[in-house]
Amino acid sequence: MNLRTVFWRRAAQSLPAPVRARYAVELERAETIDLWVGAAIDAWRDVRAAFARRRKSAYTGS
Repeated sequence: MNLRTVFWRRAAQSLPAPVRARYAVELERAETIDLWVGAAIDAWRDVRAAFARRRKSAYTGS
């Protein structure tokens, strides 16, 4: 199992070995989804901040 984040590594380690082996693929998929959702949220924040800056500069004439 190749988990990249501490959270998911600890989650996997907390499971008994047979369970960890049985659900290894699902744990890796869950981590991937978690990373994609986090990246999407970060991107949305960046876009939102850029629009806010643009809107502010339009009102201030800067």
